[in-house]
Amino acid sequence: MKTVIILALFFVAANCAINPAEFSPKLIKLTQELHDTCKSQSNVKDEYIQAHKQGNFAVNDITIKKYIACLWSVSKALDEHLVGDYDFLYSVIPPRVSSYLVPLYLDCFRQVRLTVPADAPFEEKTFLINTCIYYRNP
Repeated sequence: MKTVIILALFFVAANCAINPAEFSPKLIKLTQELHDTCKSQSNVKDEYIQAHKQGNFAVNDITIKKYIACLWSVSKALDEHLVGDYDFLYSVIPPRVSSYLVPLYLDCFRQVRLTVPADAPFEEKTFLINTCIYYRNP
């Protein structure tokens, strides 16, 4: 089953003044499960996640990059070719902001796909995607 990208929810909620009540309890539960899975797989420190959520991309640790890559890949919102699942993104981002944010996400996927060497690690690409999303919607 597809689940939502936890960082995307954090960015959306923090940057677009979305009330957490706009997310269903089921979606929040699935998001927590995704977070737990990816945190376990990457061994990332909570402080790195917090720094990243706040736009501090200076933390250049492989564990945060593995965590982010895990979120994108396990959720199936983004494939290994950096092609996003348009329908899925619209289904998880609240309608009030999805008409703005989904194209923004898709544009960041495209920007990284076109500017980063194809043989770059997926972890690096997804880190750059999250950076792009954050700076496009500060």
